[in-house]
Amino acid sequence: MLPSRLLKISLLAMTGLHLAAPGPAWTSAPGSLAGLLPIALGLLMYRGAERRCRKLGTPSAPRQTPSVLVTRGPFRISRHPMYLGMVLGLFGYAVLLGTLSPMLVVPVVTAFLDRRYVRAEEACLAQSFGEDYEAYCGKTARWL
Repeated sequence: MLPSRLLKISLLAMTGLHLAAPGPAWTSAPGSLAGLLPIALGLLMYRGAERRCRKLGTPSAPRQTPSVLVTRGPFRISRHPMYLGMVLGLFGYAVLLGTLSPMLVVPVVTAFLDRRYVRAEEACLAQSFGEDYEAYCGKTARWL
């Protein structure tokens, strides 16, 4: 499953949970607008990482071998800023909905991304860039 498809499924699942089994409301309507901030940050992180990869001529899609080790822009903050952007967006959407059950999707998606994509991509990067990648890992967090 591609991360873009996972994002769509996650948003649908969160909406469904909110409507069918919302659980306790944990924020009021005005307070839920705070969810717009992580959504905006997530979009900035995701798009910034995409632009950085495009500028350097290296693929940003999962399972494609990069031609360059990207360490600037959003990649200074996180080794996986596109996935982090997705998770921030999902978290923001859960806050926007304002009930507990949609929030349960966020750690599930994070764990799935980590196990399905992040670990494999890191192994590929380590093989492709060796010591440079190890040094980058020493300076930059996997997620945040």
